[in-house]
Amino acid sequence: MPSRRSKFRLGDRVPEFVLPDGENSRFSLREHLGRGPLLLGFIRGTWCPFCRRFMRQVLQSGEEMQSLGCEVVLIASQPLAPILQFSRQEKLPFKILADADRAVTRRYGIYQIVGLMGVNVARPAAFLLDEQGRILFQYVGSAIDRPPISEVLTRLKTYAKQKGALPAVRDSVKV
Repeated sequence: MPSRRSKFRLGDRVPEFVLPDGENSRFSLREHLGRGPLLLGFIRGTWCPFCRRFMRQVLQSGEEMQSLGCEVVLIASQPLAPILQFSRQEKLPFKILADADRAVTRRYGIYQIVGLMGVNVARPAAFLLDEQGRILFQYVGSAIDRPPISEVLTRLKTYAKQKGALPAVRDSVKV
């Protein structure tokens, strides 16, 4: 059974990437760093009921995240067309990027060939990044769990208070 651990540690810089987004343009991680913290979430796809629940939780916490200067970006293991349809239908205020070939998912070490809830998808994961792309918090889940938004908010508030310093926190990885 493949490991559920991320290949990164707190303080590591994540790999840069460029992916198509829900506005039918390209999203470059490099261009978004430096603006403030960024929550980078990986979901199986917009079709997944557990991923939809996670998106609702992110949506409910959106104002608070925004007040802390945090941008939210999700990456789905699916083609762009269904993401565009879902984003328009749900009127989401955050971007969902298409990782159709799973290249970014593989580079982040959370690719799952076969799992309880899907084949050839990302494990549910979240990386809270600082302005330089360093990991402040990470969570890699199993089949049905998702990163707890309350924990993401706690880490985000800690970072806002300690601006520029990495908080002394542990990784959250489900095994």
